Amino acid sequence: MRKDIKDNCFTLVRYIMALTVIFWHGRRDLGINDFFFNKFTCVPVFFFISAFLAMYSLDKKEIGFIDYIKRRFKRIYPELWISVILCGLVIGIQYPNVFKSIWYYIWLFGQSTFFQFWTPDLLRFYGNGTPNGALWTIIVTIQFYVIIYFLHKKIKELPVWLDIVLIICGVLLNSLISFTEIYCPEIVYKLIWQTILPYTYMFYMGIVFYKYFDKLVYYLTKYFYIVLAVYVLYCINSSIFNYVIPYTSNTSQPFYVIANLIFWFAFAYKFSFIKIKKDYSYGMFVFHMIFMNYFVHNGLIINNYVTFIIILLLTMFTAVLSDLLVNKLFKN
Repeated sequence: MRKDIKDNCFTLVRYIMALTVIFWHGRRDLGINDFFFNKFTCVPVFFFISAFLAMYSLDKKEIGFIDYIKRRFKRIYPELWISVILCGLVIGIQYPNVFKSIWYYIWLFGQSTFFQFWTPDLLRFYGNGTPNGALWTIIVTIQFYVIIYFLHKKIKELPVWLDIVLIICGVLLNSLISFTEIYCPEIVYKLIWQTILPYTYMFYMGIVFYKYFDKLVYYLTKYFYIVLAVYVLYCINSSIFNYVIPYTSNTSQPFYVIANLIFWFAFAYKFSFIKIKKDYSYGMFVFHMIFMNYFVHNGLIINNYVTFIIILLLTMFTAVLSDLLVNKLFKN
């Protein structure tokens, strides 16, 4: 029986990936340890799902570029702006002198538009040095959305052999960029990682899984527990292919990333009966570092795990409130 492309549990996967992001930052900034979430590569999964659903949306019906941009804008920016305002106020209330600096307002502009990866020296003292560093993926996602709008029809017509070649080239590009660090000025190297280039294969994996959806979903769900077993074994020894394609500085080893993408796609359709109506994962993503940096900066870590739970609860509460506010203000 043919599987409905909309019959999945991607919302659950997004929640798991959002929790993974928070646990990763909790391990780095709070010193917590977890066995479960540190096995996942969250950002590539977000990129993969975005590409898969973008192809589905564009292929479903013709849509003008302006309407397309409006939809993506509504999805990304309203909650982003709320997080920027909250982050700016949290810092400004603690340190009112920042309101007197032009760099503070340039930073707010960058956070609200396309330059979320940039933090001025004025704010490097705060928290872990980047007040809301998790936002760097937004500019990468926006680049993909613009590119895929103009190329999705041509990409859909490409033969399978060329799809495979493009994924291989994307994997090689991801690794080769890491080697440029010793040859490039630091600022150039950092800017390269803010382009779509190192993450091309992650997005293209989502495109390929959309193009060959029927066959892939059939075999991956039918043999899901074999996929699970292989994935678990790979998690136990994820460095097995490091001598073939090395670990990269901004993402996990490419084969490990691909293993994650395949597993979570299979998971989403194998357990498609798990339906979650409301998706607050994006809010969790854009708000959690505001609270984590506040606790870290002010030395409020009495117990690492208790502090982490408080941050998680504050993040969820703010994500729900933000969603309610966005739906009220931007419903039309």
